[in-house]
Amino acid sequence: MEELKYFKLAKQLNERFREELLKKEAHFRGNIKSCSLISLNRETPAIGISDILTETAAESKLSEFEPQKPGLKIPKKYLQSWIILHAIKHNHILPFGDNLNLTFITSELAIVLRGNKRVNDILAINENEDLVVIKLLCQENKKEQAKEQALEFKKIIEDEDEKDFFKELTKLMTGRSWSGNVKCVIVWTKDAQNPRREEIEVYQL
Repeated sequence: MEELKYFKLAKQLNERFREELLKKEAHFRGNIKSCSLISLNRETPAIGISDILTETAAESKLSEFEPQKPGLKIPKKYLQSWIILHAIKHNHILPFGDNLNLTFITSELAIVLRGNKRVNDILAINENEDLVVIKLLCQENKKEQAKEQALEFKKIIEDEDEKDFFKELTKLMTGRSWSGNVKCVIVWTKDAQNPRREEIEVYQL
């Protein structure tokens, strides 16, 4: 499937350069049109290089990758970077929702469906092989907005025109078979800049 080309590239790069990426606290993130090299360091969260199309270009970008401080001072980016870095260090298991046993698939996945673009914070799979749409919440008064966005992305996954893509994406990234079911959760923490596992709250929708 052509749409998975850059997800596959990102996966290969993350495996090939695992030790160097851990040292730099970064990862390659795939998307439909290219892949990006993204910082997961708490001083430079989400700072990165986009439009990487080849392994040669990726290797060159990684060798010179030194994000400038300060990073994006967006609470959600601190939280997202912390979550992804933890997952990379712990066999792709997310640091919350222990009863759900969530395995990381990808982040910042952008899908355009019938002219409408939607971006999801984190996509995971649970122990029942259900896909899990995860929205990150750093302002409690925006809980309803996060809930609406999660449910909108759930509809995209369940759309007949998109199901094959998500089935193949899940297989590629995890080696597992999607059950066809989709769950949604909101992940909340009060102090996103200094997230602590014991302070993470998970709301199942």
